Amino acid sequence: MNFQGLRLIPKTHHNDFEWIKWVTKAIGTENWLNYLNFDDGLWKATDGHRIHFYEPESEYKVGNYEIIKKARNELILEKIENKNFPDWNSILNSHTPRIFDEPDLVMESYNSIDIILAKIIRLIPDAHAIDHKFVLDLISVPYGEIQITYYGNQITCFIADKAAAVIMLLRN
Repeated sequence: MNFQGLRLIPKTHHNDFEWIKWVTKAIGTENWLNYLNFDDGLWKATDGHRIHFYEPESEYKVGNYEIIKKARNELILEKIENKNFPDWNSILNSHTPRIFDEPDLVMESYNSIDIILAKIIRLIPDAHAIDHKFVLDLISVPYGEIQITYYGNQITCFIADKAAAVIMLLRN
């Protein structure tokens, strides 16, 4: 069988390596969402409760990819067929803010998790909660400013003009 994959390492893929590894944090554990998608110039992954996006510096082949190996200094992805990535535009409701909207919070990714989590919790109404693991994944970005906006039943985050995440809130 011919390997239809991609081997990413920090030395040759510079920024893309860390950011694509960050996108993989949103991969679902369910069989139907356990892969990444590259299309429309974006790497995407979702578990149905959140979605991570990244606009890479390099070009990649359009398609769906599963993780073969994920290590500190290596990420091996294999192109897969017969899987349809969810319509990610439908994941985002029409009320999702865009990059030009005024964010509710602006902070650096190196801020303390306690500070970031406390500020996000203050944005959320009493009827909702947020999975703290999603916030931990959110701030594990390689670097950059994080702009956070609460809208409807989701938190939208734009990161360093390179990536974005949308996290659906939980009902209390």
